[in-house]
Amino acid sequence: MSRIVIFFILILITASCYNENKIVADIPDPLLSEDQIVELLTDIQTAEAVMAYNRLQRENTDQHFKDSLFKKVFDHYNLTADEVNENLDYYNNFPGQMEKIYEKVLSNLSKRQSEIDEESKNDAGEDE
Repeated sequence: MSRIVIFFILILITASCYNENKIVADIPDPLLSEDQIVELLTDIQTAEAVMAYNRLQRENTDQHFKDSLFKKVFDHYNLTADEVNENLDYYNNFPGQMEKIYEKVLSNLSKRQSEIDEESKNDAGEDE
């Protein structure tokens, strides 16, 4: 009988010591919805593509241009750089959700690329 009691006590002690490692993330203010963060990241990636293109063309590669480009994106969403970073930090605590977000961002970027390609074809057709 005492062995059974000791066994149950050990199980209770073991169960009470179990501590699941949960991620504790501070909720930013304002917290962007998943759709909002997708649109924001799509615009940020587009801005980075513009900067990369300008670097290749050796145009407007200074820090001021980069800062003003990002400021335009942040202003469009009525956010500061700190608020954007806080939201990204928050969402990065949820890798599964962040993976879905980036899949949507890639989809948006692919759509934009297709639209640009189509416009280029149309412009080239008009020039002929």
